[in-house]
Amino acid sequence: MSSRAIELTPVEYFVDPGFSEWVVRARGRGTATIRSVGKPACAACKLPVHSFHVTIIVAPMIVP
Repeated sequence: MSSRAIELTPVEYFVDPGFSEWVVRARGRGTATIRSVGKPACAACKLPVHSFHVTIIVAPMIVP
């Protein structure tokens, strides 16, 4: 996934660690919202689905 503000790149593993990881890089000024939903791997354990979102604002760095 990419936008004007950020680029998301999945991290590839040789062995599946049981989770997904992404690298977030700033591309330019702007705002981007990342949303994710995760279901537990154990269908029998009846754990709830988790969701979250985060908004990232890319702005110029101000150096004093």
